[in-house]
Amino acid sequence: MLAVHNIPTSTRQLHQPLTMVASTLQLPSSFKVGGNTIKPVVDIDECRAHLLLLRRFHELRVAVEADSATIDAFETFVRGSANRFYEWVNAGRTSEAPALDVAMVWHAFMLVCRVRVEARY
Repeated sequence: MLAVHNIPTSTRQLHQPLTMVASTLQLPSSFKVGGNTIKPVVDIDECRAHLLLLRRFHELRVAVEADSATIDAFETFVRGSANRFYEWVNAGRTSEAPALDVAMVWHAFMLVCRVRVEARY
């Protein structure tokens, strides 16, 4: 059984700084792509936050796998997280920050366009 105290439980805990991205790093105001000039879509702080979120997802997986002797522990955990994600969405609580495992499923859901269209989300 997974020890809940070993896992960060909320996306609100994602405030630790990433040391791998220099705080003085600046993006150019525009990029040349082919014959077009475009502005950056995201900024450094958003990239840093996304990397931190991905790191938290990895830490969650490591904690789940370390707490179980079964080889499919994480798969089982994600199935439960997917159920919690759908409960979170159906309860209309999307203005609240979800638990980390729910945020992980939401992140994966947003990456799979076909599933999103089928769900009409």
